Parts: sequence; structure tokens; C-alpha cells
Amino acid sequence: MLKLRIITACILVPLVFGALFVPAPYNPWLWIAAVTLFILGIGGWEWGRMAGLGKHSPMVGLAFAAIGLGVWFYDPAVLQSSVLHALTLLFWCVFVPVYLYRPFAIKHKAVLLLLGLLILLPAYF
Repeated sequence: MLKLRIITACILVPLVFGALFVPAPYNPWLWIAAVTLFILGIGGWEWGRMAGLGKHSPMVGLAFAAIGLGVWFYDPAVLQSSVLHALTLLFWCVFVPVYLYRPFAIKHKAVLLLLGLLILLPAYF
């Protein structure tokens, strides 16, 4: 497991630095968005594995990345609204402390996928 994390870091670090220091004639924000979208896809893949989707977890990663890309092309300001950030803040300040105080199992995969979107999508924007 550690070996896989090190390989992932060896791939992501050059991508992030390459996107940050892209030459002037190219649009740097497009490269940063592409790398962040790639990272969002990897996060969705991992989230699908944690949700217990097994062999379907790569599809979850692609779906999360596609949702992020679709919303970004539609209107990036939509997800920068205070509603999404308020929901995420509510999740981290209310749901997570309650869960840490009294752990419980979430058995519905749809709820787990919605929580994954709530956690990962604001990281993209």
C-alpha cells in the first residue's frame, strides 16, 4: 500500500509543478484545472473503493471527474456559490464530530457517493 502511495506521489508532484509553472503562451489556469480534475478522478476512484463498490470504483472516479468537468465548463461560478461551501462546512462541523463521537455504519451506497461528492467537489473549486 505504501509503495502505491509513493508511486502516486511521484506521478502527481511533477504534474502539479508542471501545471503551476507552465510557459507563458499557454493558459496556466487550464493546466491547473486539468491536473486538479485528474486528482479529483483519483479521489473519486478511492472513494468508490472505500464505499465498497469494488470493481466499479474506477467508474466512480470517472463520474466524479466528469461531473467536475461538466460543471466547470457550464459555469465555474455555480460551484463557487456559498451554498456548496455552506453544505461542506455543515458536513465537517456537524456530521463528522457526531460520527467521531458515536460511529455508525452508512449502508446505502448512494448516500456514500453523495457524501463523496460533497467532500471532493469543493476541493476542485
